[in-house]
Amino acid sequence: MRLLLCSCMCVLCVISLGAMQLQHITVDSLLSPSYECVRKQKTQEALRHFMGEVHQGSLWVDACCSGGGYRAMVATAGFVKGLQEIGLWDSLCSMSCLSGSTWMYGPFMAKNESINVFIDQLRTHITQESFFNNLIPTLSRLAKKIEYKYAQIREVQIVDLFGGLLADRLMGELGRTAQTISFCDFNDSLYIDNYPQPIFTVVYPEVIERCCWFNTSEYHHIEVTPELTHVAFSDIFMPTEQLGVYTKRDVVLSELFGDIMQTLTLGSLLGFCGSAYAANVKEIMNTLIESLIEKFESLSRTDGELQRGIFLRELLASLKAGRIAPGRVPNFTHTDDEEICLVDAGVVCNIPLLPLLERKTPLILICDASDGLGTQEGRYPQLYKAEELARRFALPFPSLRPEHAERIHDCAFVFKRNAAGALDPMLPTIIYFFNTIDKGTFEFLYTQEEFDGIVNHMYNAVVQSAESIRQEISEKNS
Repeated sequence: MRLLLCSCMCVLCVISLGAMQLQHITVDSLLSPSYECVRKQKTQEALRHFMGEVHQGSLWVDACCSGGGYRAMVATAGFVKGLQEIGLWDSLCSMSCLSGSTWMYGPFMAKNESINVFIDQLRTHITQESFFNNLIPTLSRLAKKIEYKYAQIREVQIVDLFGGLLADRLMGELGRTAQTISFCDFNDSLYIDNYPQPIFTVVYPEVIERCCWFNTSEYHHIEVTPELTHVAFSDIFMPTEQLGVYTKRDVVLSELFGDIMQTLTLGSLLGFCGSAYAANVKEIMNTLIESLIEKFESLSRTDGELQRGIFLRELLASLKAGRIAPGRVPNFTHTDDEEICLVDAGVVCNIPLLPLLERKTPLILICDASDGLGTQEGRYPQLYKAEELARRFALPFPSLRPEHAERIHDCAFVFKRNAAGALDPMLPTIIYFFNTIDKGTFEFLYTQEEFDGIVNHMYNAVVQSAESIRQEISEKNS
């Protein structure tokens, strides 16, 4: 299998030289025995321990966490803490994320801290000062990264600045490593042993002339794992390490810049996965760009590199022209465009269920912090969107009718019945936890009380539902 993956990567490394579609390749053939499959093997013992009985069969459990800005990031932290508390975390095979949940899960894996330490650090980051305050240390760390990227592809996008800022704010304990760590770095035994496979989700529009996330074109779903980038529901794959790389220029540039960044960093990926915020962040980013220009000029005067400072000033000033996210990457799909635009998948559906439905996951746990107002019985807006997508791709999905939902907690339901109200072994069982604490999606500063309220809300919901989760697993396994 390792030979197969290496062969695939050798073929795919030239993807940006021309559009390419790979035929007769399945997800299973590329991903086995990969992170996902090795992790799935490891989860069986943990699942038996969680169930407190001899657990047979091939059932596995995945998690799915929503977008929703900082609110979703904080709720996901509480969700993970709850899963660890009840002993189910090690039983999870994969965790599908977008937007705010990626902002939690990516840094959590990167820092490799206990969940309690991570939550303490996160609380400090978002309760002591505004997200966009005290930029100077960030600018110093971003400077070289931006210069490298411009040398590589002759373009720096707002999403790069936003992603770099996210990395600095959320992974500051890692120092400069926060700006260089890659998603591919998670693809080793340390992470396979300790973390469910991360699946980050983005989409790209079929019509890309304007590259605006709010256009009305058809969206194609993309999942990014530490190994592969996959255009969902089609045989189009590429190694994740090639995402965002212009192969045409690599040979020449590698001779000029030995330490050039060949891989899309985790910070940039967090920017792509949070790019639904671009319309609001844009105005704030203009302030950041002004500060960045001043910082570059200061550095150039200090270093005696006036020409470099002028060059970078012109580069960054061009960003103020109003280029809005999403970001562009070389096209690796079957279309003829030289580039495709990636944007947070939350613009289509704020719960990234599709990767797990495609994998035919038997039981899925959902943490939904899409809004701060909770949900009313019979009204699950993002779940209904997920149901529509499942129907579009002919994927099994349980009925969401109120009479078919089973409440297991004040903020948790189970969906497992078909439209006739009967149990159907072909349908996934969905255990759905939802947020009920109001906090604006675009707010980047929390009080400690607000932070702890959301963390504890989701944590308690999971812990108090432990026996119900065991019951659903037992029923599904039988």
